Amino acid sequence: MRAAAQSVAQPTPRVGDHWRFASEHRLTGRTSEEPRTVRAVQAERILCDNDSSDPAFARGVFVYTRALNLLARPALAAAGDSAQDAGQWRWQPYYPHFRFPLRPGLRWQGEARVTNSATGTTNIHRYTAVVGDAQSITV
Repeated sequence: MRAAAQSVAQPTPRVGDHWRFASEHRLTGRTSEEPRTVRAVQAERILCDNDSSDPAFARGVFVYTRALNLLARPALAAAGDSAQDAGQWRWQPYYPHFRFPLRPGLRWQGEARVTNSATGTTNIHRYTAVVGDAQSITV
């Protein structure tokens, strides 16, 4: 099957599932690895333990929709801050990482309000997403 003709259905994560993302900071060119492990699967949400080789990454429990779109994550903290000091970012509606089924060339855009009640901060995130061609990787 040609990569351009492939479609990816929504996965069904289970507790203990583990995957790793390669991440590239588009401004600095710095790369990092971001492992995720499913901690809990609930009726409306999936909780994952997220980590990164990037020292500035906000580690901890991330909350996703069942379609793996971001609902909440720990805020970045200054050295010595606790999770309570930094608070948590919450998106309304969710931050749409995915729109299944994925197909190369599929595009979507919109905006979401993100708030942190611990700091009293609110931002509007505007996004545009484009699904790229499938790639083969060796692990």
